[in-house]
Order: sequence, then structure tokens, then C-alpha cells
Amino acid sequence: MTYKPDDISKLASAWDKMDDNKKKAVYSMEAFDGFIDFFTDIVAKSKGDKRENNLQLLKQIRTLQD
Repeated sequence: MTYKPDDISKLASAWDKMDDNKKKAVYSMEAFDGFIDFFTDIVAKSKGDKRENNLQLLKQIRTLQD
């Protein structure tokens, strides 16, 4: 995707206007999404009963995240 300099400037300005608590929430959500991606790969590579257990755990984690 290409972005115009004005779009990037607006995004940076909006980020600067956010208070620290909102920024922490954004960072936390990004970290959690990264963990979900990591764990999804683990589920995909698992086999048999371990895969079913990991899949159930992933479903529970996603429910808690939502």
C-alpha cells in the first residue's frame, strides 16, 4: 500500500493526541494479536489429540480476547 505524506502526518498527529493509557491499550492489543498468530501456527503444526487440545485452548483465548 502506498500512503500519501498527508495521510501519514494525520496518523502521527492522531497518535500524539492519544493519552498514554490508550497507547498502552493499543500496544497490548498488538502484542496479544501477535501471540494469537504465534499460537495459531502451533495449532496448525500440532497433530492428533494435541492439536484438538491446542485448538480448544485457542478458541478459549480468542473468546477472552474478544
